Amino acid sequence: MVSDLRRYLAGTWTVDRTLRDLAAGVSGTFTGTATFTENDDAGLLHSERGTLLWAGGTPVAATRELNWHPGPNATSMEIYFSDGRFFHSLDLTAGTDNPTHPCAPDLYQGTFVIKRCDNWTYSWQITGPHKNLLLTTHLTRR
Repeated sequence: MVSDLRRYLAGTWTVDRTLRDLAAGVSGTFTGTATFTENDDAGLLHSERGTLLWAGGTPVAATRELNWHPGPNATSMEIYFSDGRFFHSLDLTAGTDNPTHPCAPDLYQGTFVIKRCDNWTYSWQITGPHKNLLLTTHLTRR
């Protein structure tokens, strides 16, 4: 469904994320923008900027950065945290993928889906002794 993941992602996206702590029964939102810009290794720098509102509290500014490096083919990439630690691989040859990230003792299970040329979504179900979260993110091209 996506023949060139790097080309598909490049640009600016509107981000709408819901965050649910299933154990505590509280939720929050993140709204903002994500930009995917070229970096030195033919990959992408994924930068998010926006506002986090947790459990009805005070809105706060929030940011994050991930580095997306080329994978073994044009439909795949390797994602790393900003400190260089590996996060997960992603291959959207079929328009969907289900990566995992072991963050001992918890486990992150992802679902990525390309909806259209200007819309995609992903979620992370995080389970373990420390976390029971569901994070769902919708991105729309600007």
